[in-house]
Amino acid sequence: MSQRLNSAAGCRKGYGFAIASPIWVGHLASTAQCVIERLNAVFSEEDLADPETGQYLTYNKASGVLITGNEDAAGHVLWAMQELGFTVPPNANAYWVGEAGPGASYVEAGGERHLYTNKTLVYTVHNLTYFARLLRDNPIPTNLKELGERAEAVSDPEEEEEERPEAGPDGRTAPSGLLWHNQSGGTSP
Repeated sequence: MSQRLNSAAGCRKGYGFAIASPIWVGHLASTAQCVIERLNAVFSEEDLADPETGQYLTYNKASGVLITGNEDAAGHVLWAMQELGFTVPPNANAYWVGEAGPGASYVEAGGERHLYTNKTLVYTVHNLTYFARLLRDNPIPTNLKELGERAEAVSDPEEEEEERPEAGPDGRTAPSGLLWHNQSGGTSP
């Protein structure tokens, strides 16, 4: 549990959170993807939530993204951030894509002097800073515990899941009463 808490500690301390990543062959860097996956694993855990409101540790934090390689990926990351409970301000993504096809890298191409990239970067920094201060001084008052109770009051009770039989070696479950035969000659339900 301490490892999980340590990985959430950085998110808990600040009011802004940005992911920076190159895009290669249509994918985020594996480290950026791991950050998103790690946040997804812990963002709604009750022991990390606000004890009074049940707000996720990501609530009241602004989030944005910096990308090199493909602007479409910025939208995917921003969607993930809002899905995890962050507030995503307008124009919260900055990116540089350079020329299509092979060519110079960001540094080689002078990307730091590229007007469109610098505009999106200035917008992103300004809006993330503004929203981080806004959320710090005026936290979102949503009480997830109360809202959850209201939703339960107008919903059908959740059914308990049936216990499923153990899967066989190919991942499928055997029809009731049958056993799987494994390669070592043994059987399993």
